[in-house]
Amino acid sequence: MQQLISLAKSLGCDVEENPVLAKYTTFHIGGQAPLLMDVPASAAPKLLKTIQEMGQSIFWMGKGSNLLISDKGISQIVLRLKQENPIRISEKSLTCDGAAPLIGVCKAARDAGLSGLEFAYGIPGSVGGGVFMNAGAYGGEIQDVFVAAKVLFPDGSVDTIFAEEMDFGYRHSALMEQGGVVLETTFLLTPKDKEEITKTMEDFLSRRKEKQPLEYASAGSFFRRPTGYYTGALIEQCGLKGFRVGDAAISEKHAGFLVNLGSATCQDVKAVANEVKRRVLEKTGVTMQPEVRLIGETWEE
Repeated sequence: MQQLISLAKSLGCDVEENPVLAKYTTFHIGGQAPLLMDVPASAAPKLLKTIQEMGQSIFWMGKGSNLLISDKGISQIVLRLKQENPIRISEKSLTCDGAAPLIGVCKAARDAGLSGLEFAYGIPGSVGGGVFMNAGAYGGEIQDVFVAAKVLFPDGSVDTIFAEEMDFGYRHSALMEQGGVVLETTFLLTPKDKEEITKTMEDFLSRRKEKQPLEYASAGSFFRRPTGYYTGALIEQCGLKGFRVGDAAISEKHAGFLVNLGSATCQDVKAVANEVKRRVLEKTGVTMQPEVRLIGETWEE
């Protein structure tokens, strides 16, 4: 392991041994991992191959949103991409590193008078994570503006993947099955008056603050939206608004959010999620599925 750490540092990586992953997730939940490395995209293929040759497994993590990590921790080495390059804008296109924060990219597009990413303003994840899960809000999704991405695959190869190959769907892309990591992305945007873009972004942000429980740690909207239903309305209809186990609770502000009131554990969150699934199915016949990725264990135990 020390040889790996030395190699990683020589490649420009920042390395932390035995990190507590709760510090790096928006849920503020999660046990330890053996190593956490912040990796320049240019060094990622070599480091990936070296770790695989050692027989170690890897978990790629972005900004830590949309994740619930086991209290017991995980055995994988955690890798996060470093942002190396500035955002590049040319006429109607914007190209950025996968590690770039979505909020920063939205601001850059606005400043250039380019529209199309307003919906993502306020989403706390990285661009790579947004592409991976086809992030969306307020009627917009990543697939609406996506052109291509440079992707690192589990075998260490790097290839450019275009929109028609991404199999985009509701909170889904082909990368979920392929295990690809987005190193760089290009979006196609539309010229528009900067003041209009700013107004739309500020409106969306104001609506987030008004309707979402941003004062608490969470992983964002917790359940996938069942076809033909609104998640929050279903949960509220079943009398589960405010339902709580330990410090994990269905938000009183918006029932689509499962929040950490202070010191919630992964087990607390799972207990709330499983009870919501059980009661909604019993009362409405609708099967709820978490949108949040659970790492290190399974939902039903």
